[in-house]
Amino acid sequence: MLLDAHTLAEIESYATNLAWQAGELLNDYFDHPLRVTYKGKNAGDDPVTEADREVEAYLVREIQKTYPTHNVVGEEETKTDSHDGPLTWVIDPLDGTTNFLNGLPLYACSIALLFEGTPVIGAVFLPWPNHHKGRVLHARAGGGAWENDQPLSVSDAVSPTAGRITVLSGLHGKKLKPTGPLARQMGEKRSVGSIAYELALVSTGRYQYAFFGSPRIWDIAAGIVLVQEAGGMLLTYDTKWSELERVTSRTGDQFPDPQSLRAWTQPTLAGNPNMVRHVSSNLTRRWPSTVRSLLKFS
Repeated sequence: MLLDAHTLAEIESYATNLAWQAGELLNDYFDHPLRVTYKGKNAGDDPVTEADREVEAYLVREIQKTYPTHNVVGEEETKTDSHDGPLTWVIDPLDGTTNFLNGLPLYACSIALLFEGTPVIGAVFLPWPNHHKGRVLHARAGGGAWENDQPLSVSDAVSPTAGRITVLSGLHGKKLKPTGPLARQMGEKRSVGSIAYELALVSTGRYQYAFFGSPRIWDIAAGIVLVQEAGGMLLTYDTKWSELERVTSRTGDQFPDPQSLRAWTQPTLAGNPNMVRHVSSNLTRRWPSTVRSLLKFS
């Protein structure tokens, strides 16, 4: 099955409207008492609220009604039928639950469509000052990234600038360290607690670049399309950096099944092409001291 430009435009419009509806539901829940459970191993880790569950249930229900042959993968694992096909929706109903739970309006709802593992449509709802209903940023492959009729564009800086915001989240956990020019100037580091929110801000140029140590596919799927269509690039790191264009299957199938998508996580860097090349070339592996000693005398 091929997605022509007309079909992509139609589905982008649908995803954008869906993001607005999800945002309206989140607005209704925001800053009200919520029922909460926790998925993390430690007390207070990885909260899930009724807003997460209800918004995901709404999104799954609407997508399955409109596109009954498409797969749907959501962070909260709402039960869905599995289909042997190339099209999969990847949704995060509320990225930034801890912020949301504490009345901090820094969160996002992320909706993406993947074709054979390649993100081709993205829509992200953001709460925003002076925007009563919030904002929705949206994009489709080959169609640019937009907010309403305004095109989005990533920052054009070729290297980090002092005083401009960057995200460097999870470097220590991934044993990467800044070196060379990056160690001397990384920009003004921030982390707001929502990857989808931060990737959206990369697509608008407000953030110079962003590095995430362990994102999940629902955190970044929509943001991939936004950043790429806003003129940016994303790299992932395994033993070396490579461009992120498609999520592959663990089983070697033509396209990833929902289980492969759920299991996906890789360090990810986003920004304009010159910026991500500069940052990635100055992020090196942090070897344990015993290994450094062996390398020194080998």
